[in-house]
Formats: sequence, C-alpha cells, structure tokens
Amino acid sequence: MSRHHKTFAPRTSWFEAQKLDNEEAEKKYEEISSQDATITLAKNEVTQLTHDLFNNRAFNKIEKNQSVLQFSNKGLHVQALNKALNELGYKTKKNETLFWNETKSQLMNFQRDYGVKASGILDMKTLLKMDEVLGKAGDEEKEKKTKKSSNILSSQLEKAKVNNREGSDTIINPITIAKNQKFNGKIIQTDEELNRFAEYKMGITRKLTWKPSYTKEQVKNIIDKGGSVNYTISAKTHSIEKETETLSPDKKQFIRNAASSVDYIQNIRILDLLQQLSDDEIADYKNKVTEETNDLKTIEESLKEYIKNRNLRNKEKTTREKLQNQLSKPELSDLYKQYTNYIKFKHSHENTFYEPKDPNKVYFQNALDKQLQDLLASLKANGFTLESFKKLIKDYEIAFRKETVHIAEDSLIRYKHILFEQKKKLLEDTFLINLLEKIKTSRAEESYDESDKATPHFYDNKLSAAEREFKMKMEERARSKKAEGNAAIENLSSTTPLVKDNGFNKEGFAKVESKQELRGFLESYINDQEGNITKIIAKLQSNQGLSIYGFASLLQKSKEQQGIAKDSIFDLIVSDKEDEESTKHIIEGLLIGVLAVALGLLSFGTGTVAVLLAAGNFALGAYITYEEIEAYRTQLAAYKVNISDDEPNAVWVIIGVVGSVLDVAAVAKISKTLIKAGRTFEETKDIVQTRKILDNAKLDVTTKEKIIKALEEDLVRIEALEYKIQQNTVKQTELKVEIKESLDRTKKDLFTINIGINPKNLPRLIQLARQYIQKGTLSFEKFLLQIQKIKMIKEIEKLSPEELSLLRKAFEDAIEIQKVKDALKIEFLDKIGKRLPGNWDEFSPHTNIEFAEELKKYRGDYDLTFDRNFRGSEGQLFDIYSIENKTLKRWFENRLDVMPKSIRLLDEAKNIVDSTPLLRQYVEVVEVMERGPDWIVRGFDESSVKITEVLSDPLVMKAKKNAIELLSKEQAEIAQDILKKINKNSANIHWSLKNKKILIIDML
Repeated sequence: MSRHHKTFAPRTSWFEAQKLDNEEAEKKYEEISSQDATITLAKNEVTQLTHDLFNNRAFNKIEKNQSVLQFSNKGLHVQALNKALNELGYKTKKNETLFWNETKSQLMNFQRDYGVKASGILDMKTLLKMDEVLGKAGDEEKEKKTKKSSNILSSQLEKAKVNNREGSDTIINPITIAKNQKFNGKIIQTDEELNRFAEYKMGITRKLTWKPSYTKEQVKNIIDKGGSVNYTISAKTHSIEKETETLSPDKKQFIRNAASSVDYIQNIRILDLLQQLSDDEIADYKNKVTEETNDLKTIEESLKEYIKNRNLRNKEKTTREKLQNQLSKPELSDLYKQYTNYIKFKHSHENTFYEPKDPNKVYFQNALDKQLQDLLASLKANGFTLESFKKLIKDYEIAFRKETVHIAEDSLIRYKHILFEQKKKLLEDTFLINLLEKIKTSRAEESYDESDKATPHFYDNKLSAAEREFKMKMEERARSKKAEGNAAIENLSSTTPLVKDNGFNKEGFAKVESKQELRGFLESYINDQEGNITKIIAKLQSNQGLSIYGFASLLQKSKEQQGIAKDSIFDLIVSDKEDEESTKHIIEGLLIGVLAVALGLLSFGTGTVAVLLAAGNFALGAYITYEEIEAYRTQLAAYKVNISDDEPNAVWVIIGVVGSVLDVAAVAKISKTLIKAGRTFEETKDIVQTRKILDNAKLDVTTKEKIIKALEEDLVRIEALEYKIQQNTVKQTELKVEIKESLDRTKKDLFTINIGINPKNLPRLIQLARQYIQKGTLSFEKFLLQIQKIKMIKEIEKLSPEELSLLRKAFEDAIEIQKVKDALKIEFLDKIGKRLPGNWDEFSPHTNIEFAEELKKYRGDYDLTFDRNFRGSEGQLFDIYSIENKTLKRWFENRLDVMPKSIRLLDEAKNIVDSTPLLRQYVEVVEVMERGPDWIVRGFDESSVKITEVLSDPLVMKAKKNAIELLSKEQAEIAQDILKKINKNSANIHWSLKNKKILIIDML
C-alpha cells in the first residue's frame, strides 16, 4: 500500500505571529472588495505592477500602501493571490476565495524565500517582490516555449530560411539530404524517389511536381555527398483554390487564404487531413474545441491528434466486435453463469478455515471437484478450455472498459467546449448586461427570500399538534418557494446553459447585483468545473481505467451506447466486474455530478442517485445524505411531497429503484406509500409487511421484485457493517465523553483568546464536528443547533458572516474526513470478510489493510483479535501466535504523532544499555525488529511483570540499586531518562522473571 507524505513548512511561533499581526493591526487600512478586483486600471493610472493578475484596483490599493490582504479576507482578490502563489510553485487551492491557513502558510514561505518579513500578510513590499519574481518567471517560460517551438519546426518541417513573400507565385523549400540518404528502406536513386522524400520531409502526403528535376547521375552525386536542395513549386500550377471551394463551410474555416503562397505548404497538409474526415467528424471536432488559435501548425497538430484517436477507436471497435461475436451465442450466458458459480464456490472453499479432520472440508472439496468436471465438459462442448474462456471474458471486459473511458472523455470534452464558449461570452458586456436583466426580471431572488423566511431556524420536540401542522406547512412552503426559484433560474438556460448543471448555485446566481459580480461568479464556476473535468479524466485514465466502476451513471450510458441488453452475457460480465471493483473506487460526489452533467443524465428517472441506488452501489449510496439528498428533495418538492433529509436509508433505496423506472411526477403521486414502505422495512426488516404496503402503490410485478431485491441487498450490506450497530450504545457513550472533552478544550480557547469563533481553532472545531457527525448530526444546520444547545455559541442568528463561514468550513472539512474514513472502512471489511473487534476505530483506517496483511503473516489468516490487558496509552499489542518472544505493537490514530519519538527513544535506550557491559548485567531493553507505518514488531517477554509487583524481592532490589548507581554516572540525556523511570518505578519498567533483569518496554 502506497502512502502519501506531505512536507510542512516551519511554523512561525505563536508569539512571533501575534507580534507581527499586532504590528500590522496598528495601521488602519482601507477595505478591499471583490468588485475592486474586477476593475481594471485605466491606461493613465500609474503602477509598477506588470503581472495581469495584479492589474486591477484591489492590488493598486496594496501597491499604494492603502490596503493589505490578510487572514480571513474573502473575495476575488484573494483568489488572484492564490493563483499567483501557485504560479510561483507555492501550492494552494487556485480558486479559493478565502484567505485561510494554507494561503497564509504559503505566503510566509514566499516571504522567507525572498527576504521579506514573514508576516503572512500581503503588503506593499511583498506585492512588489511577488510581481518582480512573477515577471522573471514569465520571461523564462516564454524563452523556454520559444526554444521548444523552434526545435520542433526544425526537426519536423525543415522550413528555416524560407521566406515566401505575399503575392509571390514561387514557393521555396530547402530540404537537407544526408550522405547515402535512404527512403522507404533503400538508398534514393531516382528523381521520383527524391521528390517523394522531399514531400515526406515537408509532411505532404500528395504527389506534386517540383523543380529542379534531376537525372539519375545528378541524384547519385547528391546522395553520395549529401547537402541541401532548394525545392520550388508554382502555386498557380498546383492551385488549391478550386479544391478549397468544394469543401463544406465548416471545413473551409481551417484553410487560410487558399490563393496565397505564404501558407501554401501548411494549407496542403491541412487539406490532406480534412480529406480524411467526414462532415459529421468535423462537426464532432468543433464541438470539442476548448481554445482558439491562428497558428496553422497548431491546428494541423490538433487535427492529426483527432484522426489518431479516431483510428485508435475504430481499431478497438473492430477488436471489441470480434470478441462480441465469439460471445454472442445464446447458450453462452448459461455457460458464463456456470463458470462464475464455480469460481465463487472455489474462492469460498479456499478461504474457509476448517478445523483439523473436519469432514466438511472433504465434502466440499468433492463437491467442488464435481462442479469443475461439469464445467470442463460444458466448456469443451462449446469449444473452450477453462483458460481460453477466462481469457475471452477478460479481453471483452478490457475492451468494454476502454470504450467506456472514451465515452466519458468525449462527453467531458464536449462539456468543456460549452464552458469554453460561455467563458468567451464573459468578455462581452452586452451578454452580461442582458443576462443580469433577465436574472432580475425572473424574480428568482424573491422566491429564495420567501423560502428563507418560511424555513424554521429552530426545532422543538414538544410542539403541540397545531404547532407541528403549522411547522410542516411552513417547511412545505419553503421547499415550494425554493423549487420556484430554481425553476425561474433554469428558464434562463437559453441564455446560459450552465444554470441547468447539477450543482450550479442557483440561489447565489439569483442574488448577483452587478455586471462585475456576475462575471466573477460565472468565471469562478467555470474554472471550478474545468478543474473537476481534469480530475475526472485523470481518474479515468489511471489504474487501467478500472475507476469507471466508481461512476454508475457512466456504466449505464456506456451499456446503452454499446448496445448491451439487460441480463445478456455482456451485461453479466460487466455487472460482475462492477461488484468486484466499485467499492475500491470511491469517487467524490462533486465529480460524479460533473460527469452526470456531461453525460446528460440530469432527469430524475436516470439521475445520479437513482442510478447509484438501483445499481446497489453502497460505497457511493452511503453518502446520499451528504451530497445527493437535496437533489431528490428539491425535485420532489415541486410536486409538494413532504419528504425530509432524515428519512432512513430504505426509503431512499425504494425511491431510487422506482425513480429508475418512473418519472418524477409519477413517483410524487405514490411517494407517501413508498415512504411508508421504506420506514416499515427500516423498523421491522420484514419483507412480507413491506411487500403488502408496496401492493398499495400499484407497481408492476417486475418493479416490486426489483425493490425487494434491492432492500434485501441493502440489508446484507447493513449486516456487513453491523459492528456499528453492535457497539452503538458504547460508542455513543464514548462519543459523549469525547465531545465533552473536546468542547472543554475548544471553549477554553474560544472564550479566553478571542471573543467569538477563533480561526486559530479550526482544527479543534473540525474534531468537534467529526464527533457530532459520528453521533448522527449530518447537516450543518443541526450542527449549529447542537453547539448552540451546549452554549458554545449564544445565538445562531447573531453569528457574523466570518464566524458562520468558519463553522461551515469546519463542518464540511469534517464531513470529507469522515467520508474518506467510512470508505476505507468499507474497503477493509470487503478485504477481510469479517466483523471488526471492538474499539477498532481507534486505529487509522488508512493503514488497516497493510497492518492486517502483516498480522496475517504470523497468524495465518485475518484474525484481528487482541487482548485489552496489553493496551497502553500509545497503542495495543497483538500476540504473534507462531513466534515466541515477539509481539506486534500498533499505535492508536490519535497517538501517531508520538510514534517516531517513541521508537527513537527505545532505540537510544537499547544502544546505551547494550554498549555498557556492567549496566547490561542488570537492565535490558526490548528490541524493535521491524517497522511499519503505524506498527512495529518488537521483543516480548511473557514472564515479565511490572516492577512495582516485585519490589520486595532481594534480586530486584539489588538490580535496581546497581542500575541507579551506574546510570547516575552517565551524562547522556537518554541515560538520565532511564534513571528517572527506574527511580519512579514507571509502568514501563518491568522485571523479567526469566532473565532476572529490569526490562524496559517503552520510553514515553
């Protein structure tokens, strides 16, 4: 298992940071707004700044020492700073508009590197230095690009020294010929061969008539000596104007002035490429354009790349169709099922632990042998061996996977083209003014305001019936008004299609006030989406494309495009691979949403969540509460369906399955019945009762059975994670204690260092939020209510925007951390195939698999049990059954920070004891033999007891007295540490009954 390491810059001490901040605070600065960052400086305004990012009023204020950028600032000017830091190699989130710890830390690194006071504040001096460094970096980059470009032209086209004037009929192209020049595997001998070689060097695929022409003797002289030939051709004689006129309008756009001799050779190369493309392919090409250029060479390379990819896909398609033909016989579906049944049985049998002489082992082995013989007979009857059939299945699955990656890339590049076109429009004031007017006249902002007013901001479990009814009506109104606002914004899709994107912030969009703010809002959104597209493509292309099985919506789209019928052998192969791989590829919900936009899967019936749940993808479905529930509720709210975020998982499983069959309106009509069925199943786990309720929904038999199957599968998954339920009472009690301790620490800082929420305490706020999430608080609003309830904050309504933003960041960061941990836990459970021991959550989920493999080397299987009596403040000891005098120690996750020091001190203690012969007579230290990311293999003396239990033993008294005398003479710090521990009779000082010595088992 690979591990990622981060390098952290040295931190400024608390005192130093306070001192710097106080110095800056003494000066009152003018505030910078996001609007300042959108106002470009006029030509007559004086500035020393040269970089484009700084060419606006915001940075002009800093340059004039009127303003600074510092911690907790927010806006487009902060985003520009983050981009500048990234350009200089100081990594932050490029599009982050908040000045958080990461920005401050990297800014301080820049300041240290360039001799500026490390204040973490962007002041005049820092800004001027940053602009200077960016200018030098830009000049170096331009120089590199220029050198690279000229090298490519020189080696590929050999057009140096050519200078064809506009209007000249003659085109000159010098061609360098090596001594004994070969072409097509043989030495050139004729003028014809020399001409074809020249065309090859020019990148031309058609035959032309060149001057001069040479006799065989002249050709021989040129080839014997080598040299350079200035080939010429008449643009009139070989005119390309008529050929260009026959092209379609879309193709003509690629040719620059067909009558000119200046770009004649380049135009010919492009014409030859255009002939290889149909009009449909050109249209497809144009729908994937993501940047503009006037450089014909760049256009040529782009066309070549498109043709190369098309040819590759055609070749892959031919291979895939051959594989499909081999698998297309109807009887092979049954053969495949027989094959997979055998493989599953074999895997189960080989991974079952049988006691010695267990008769079941022989029984199942005989059954497995019989199943193998039957399978081999079936394979032979169909012309296969076991290996050839296995290879055919594997080859087809790889072919399917390759095409699926291409389908995703196509969709994403088309979506990126839309983003590109929208970004161009942001440069047009007319577009922005028109769009802003439409936003205002849509009255969406008013709908959202009405929704906010109707949304209850507090909850009371002791409401009367009338109060509950009123509350439900207000909640319904809030949902309805939000849906109304969303619909109003989506009606603007003819002006900008982005408003229909799943995840587009419609409410924020509705509330923009100015042209500059609108441009910044859309530009930020487009940049984020482009970044997400890059992430998805990188994800899809890594690990041999296996991550396609993390995108359920993509799999469905690919099956549709490849014509894969339900329950066909091709569907079975892909579904089995999905079952095997899906939980290994946990994909961010945001990326799933972006791909869903690209694939066009935005309707409820085939929406992201419905597809995920219908496909039974628990690893992704588990996070429905975090990322997808709002999409369900918003769409159903338009039909006045009262469904809340807190519905149990079974409700969403049922609605997801039905939603994959019916549209949203049809689902809304029977939603009450579906919710009731889900709640009943969640409470009783009774399929019969649930089926009776589903009968009232008047669903067809197939859909009902599909629901029952999905519920049963969900129940199996729940049982696989039952350790959560089994330990719930204990865990909740532990969490209450942890929350109280965490709260005490956090409140102490919050109310003694600063009044209100202190950004310095973000890590502790995240930890507190994580503990509430584990306890069941899954929405930000509920988190605020919880911390208000325990009086950490007084009133939610009185939180400042900065405080609210900090708390939201803490909660969202905690959600992300918890999601990763849950995903790793699911992956671990799949790996070991059994429940985890109690308190296993104390260990890091990132290293679970690696540790289990290490333990398996000694225990023979995934036996993770441990004895809580062998537990210390740092970690837990695991018995190595097969080897005496050794144990595995694993550190708890919250103590991993001390692990390096703990091992180092133990090593130092052993070195000083072993190197002192007299001391070695009375003292020994356990040896660290192997080291892992959070574990070690170390010595273990089963006979040892705590020294406090045997202090009256004369041998112990003598050993202790002599050890103290010897250690008192040692000057080394580690010797003094040992001395203190022995004097205090530390819990880490034992007595070995076997070796009759003091035994040191730990040094922390």
